Order: sequence, then structure tokens, then C-alpha cells
Amino acid sequence: MFAGYKCSTVGFLCNAVDNDYYVFINALPYFNSAYETRREDVCFPHEILVYGYDNEKRLFSCADFFNENYCSKTCSFDEPSESIDKYENRPNSGFEVYEDDVILIKHNARKKS
Repeated sequence: MFAGYKCSTVGFLCNAVDNDYYVFINALPYFNSAYETRREDVCFPHEILVYGYDNEKRLFSCADFFNENYCSKTCSFDEPSESIDKYENRPNSGFEVYEDDVILIKHNARKKS
């Protein structure tokens, strides 16, 4: 997913957050500990919103429908990379449909007239 960039997945996500972006990425929930109910047999990409990080603790702040409710949780720096890599390297995974789906969102505050 990040092959065209000259940095790691972690570097890309941290750089985006540092530049005031929210990042939607597609990843496998099974490899992300924020999802309490993880099943290896349910192996499909799912969007997760990354909106912050703690460099000292090496954690990302993420949001998604974790366990049926939209909420915030943390995951380690390694989990998004592992989740993306494991899925991209599966034969006939169908990931090619999603592999370029990185969405950067930036709030554009309007000036009051």
C-alpha cells in the first residue's frame, strides 16, 4: 500500500498526523488488537481511522466500530504494518481492489465573515 513512499507505514501515518490529517487505511482487523472479536477466517480489509499517536509508547490512536460501537482505541505501531502486509501478501486476496485506498482528511476551518 505504501510502496510508492520513501518511508514505512508507521512513518507515513505519523507524518500525516503531524500535518493535521486524519488517515483512513484498509487493514485486516484480525491483526489489530483493538478489535476484541478477531477471527482469522473473516479475512477482509476494513477501514480504520488513525488520528493520533504516542511516540513514546509507540501507539496509534484509532477509531472504528470496535465490537459494534464506534469508539476510540489504541494499537501498537507494528499492528497497521502487519495487518496490511499480511493481507497484501495473500494469493488471490482481492486486496488489489483496496490497496490504493488511503484517504487523508484535513479539517478546513472557515473564517467567519
